[in-house]
Amino acid sequence: MKSRGKDKQGKLDQHFSSASHKEAMLDYCAFTIKSNKIDVVFNKQLRQSAIREKQEQAFNKYAVRILIDLARTLARQGLAFRSHNEGANELQNGNFYQMVHLLFRHNAILKRWLNDKYMRSHQVTYLSMKPQNEFIELSAEETLKNIVEEVSTSDIFSVLADTTPDVSLKDQLSVCLRYVDQEGSTNERLLEKNWKCSISVI
Repeated sequence: MKSRGKDKQGKLDQHFSSASHKEAMLDYCAFTIKSNKIDVVFNKQLRQSAIREKQEQAFNKYAVRILIDLARTLARQGLAFRSHNEGANELQNGNFYQMVHLLFRHNAILKRWLNDKYMRSHQVTYLSMKPQNEFIELSAEETLKNIVEEVSTSDIFSVLADTTPDVSLKDQLSVCLRYVDQEGSTNERLLEKNWKCSISVI
């Protein structure tokens, strides 16, 4: 499809350049490379095994997307993922763990994902502290990328940096970005907090 005007992509161009299309093409290429092997083509058992493997990969991706979406929700609401005490018992009392098990009771996919953990190598569930931190980092990277994209289309923006001492008299540095979006609305986004700031760097 041709573009709809100057500097505007047509629907096909938008689709082919989308992340979902690129991901689908990578999955398709990986599947065809494996399924086109002569032993797979002529061996029904291998062919069925390849199909089951593909279905299992799709299921695992969907389950992980649920966990990432849950992590985004907690981050958006400003809720802690777990308590300050990160022991095994305290981990189970954290918001992330409890929300996962709430969904477990009502979501068939997540229920199967957790019930089938013993069939996966290392009994992976992505509920421990390290995966939680990775989900937070991924959400932060995505948020920062969206902010940069918004600011790049703005004609007016400013960077604000301010410090304040905490109870231990150590300076905390906050870096904010203020800009006007395409709708003319003013936005202010917190980019970073640094608790190990020296006032001499400002």
